[in-house]
Amino acid sequence: MGRNQKLYERLDQLEDDFASYLLEELESVASGHSSWFLSRKIPHHLDGKFWRDAKTAVAERTEAEIYELRKKLNESTSDGLLAILAEFVETRRQLSDKFDGGETHLARRIIEKLKEWQNMRPHVTAKRRVT
Repeated sequence: MGRNQKLYERLDQLEDDFASYLLEELESVASGHSSWFLSRKIPHHLDGKFWRDAKTAVAERTEAEIYELRKKLNESTSDGLLAILAEFVETRRQLSDKFDGGETHLARRIIEKLKEWQNMRPHVTAKRRVT
């Protein structure tokens, strides 16, 4: 097995794990709760504090590794899973904190995109194995 193939397998595993974690976090937000991971991406939420729990730390490292692997493999970092996360973060930053229900509606919309991405995932990984 070649080096790139091993890197692609690692990327696939990381993206699958990260997608599951992100789905849990978005479902929490959609049900009106908060998410340490997602809140840390919107600085004014924590008033400059940078608390995080162990699970959030792992998610942040996983996100960074996905980004680095994609760059190393010359894969786009502006589409797929990273783009779905970026869309949530950027849209959430633009929402007024007083916009009632905006974050929960946004989370539900992003959940649908994430589920579509997960459903397309087997086709992408199979294509990578062939080439």
